[in-house]
Amino acid sequence: STGMLNAFKQLTGMTQECKVSVPVGEKTVFAVVNGPDLGTVTRLEHFYALKDNMAVSDFDDDGLTLVGTADCTVESGKTAEPTIAVKWLVARGVLDKVTCKLPPQYGEMTVECVYLGNANTIQDFAGNVSAMGNPDGYADAAKSRAIGRSGEKGFCPDYLYRNVGVTVPVGQNVTNSYYMYCHPNASATYTCLYVVATIAGERNYYRVPLKSTLKANYTYSVELTIANLGSLIPPTGDYQNGTIQAVVSMGGWTVGNSFVTEF
Repeated sequence: STGMLNAFKQLTGMTQECKVSVPVGEKTVFAVVNGPDLGTVTRLEHFYALKDNMAVSDFDDDGLTLVGTADCTVESGKTAEPTIAVKWLVARGVLDKVTCKLPPQYGEMTVECVYLGNANTIQDFAGNVSAMGNPDGYADAAKSRAIGRSGEKGFCPDYLYRNVGVTVPVGQNVTNSYYMYCHPNASATYTCLYVVATIAGERNYYRVPLKSTLKANYTYSVELTIANLGSLIPPTGDYQNGTIQAVVSMGGWTVGNSFVTEF
């Protein structure tokens, strides 16, 4: 009720006992896993102001931040035992399947990589997001031709990018799952999943809008069928498909020259 810190304990593992002594009364207990340093937090507003900055964390070593909370009543001489369900602060985008349905003349395509664009990378513990990464999927001229790891234009950090590097014959598919992570996004500049495929020596970009509001702790899966050439630079708008219905007819003969020959 005061918004002041009563007790704090740092654990080295999920199975370690967490038992603290606090004054009696109504309490709110927070649990943070893989989070930022909590050593300066003494008030609730300090806690909510903490930021999960994906750009400065070591994605592979530190893991993803989880936060949970539970209320309990502490009585004199008794032990309250709240159960705290921690949840990821991030949303997860997954490329689950890519199917090649190009015209058979192409023979095959190579799926180079997949990444997230318009992806939020910073969130405070109150749920406010900021710092959008890969705006428009790097469609600007300076970063339009190379998307990838360090040393390439349009550098993508690990959590927004996955290398694929799989060649897919026409009629076949890639069924490995590729996971990417970003913070929630409820804005009109919605997060998009981009797939880069090389077809006949050209890099083609395919943009899948994740238009539903991206929520923390939710997974958003994509299965993509590629039946047409994509964009040669990351597209900024939605694809608009039209249709051709071809009717084949045979016309009459055209009269050409007439020959009268005598041998």
